[in-house]
Amino acid sequence: MITSTSIFLPKLAQKVPKKQERLKYPNLVVRKKKKRKESYRMYIYKVFKQVHPDTGVSSNTMSIMNSFVKDVFERIAGEA
Repeated sequence: MITSTSIFLPKLAQKVPKKQERLKYPNLVVRKKKKRKESYRMYIYKVFKQVHPDTGVSSNTMSIMNSFVKDVFERIAGEA
């Protein structure tokens, strides 16, 4: 039987139900996209390197500074 979709679309482009696809490729690993996190780390690091070019920053310190900047911006937005 010929359907209207099979005339215009090649076999690979036709929609296959998810269950059949999983049965066809059992070892196929579907990777999820990482969620993006808003962070000021990059900007804090750039400013820090301008002020103290020879000093490093630990990840713990960076997370504290990131929280501080978020808190300051929330307070400014709350007062506005």
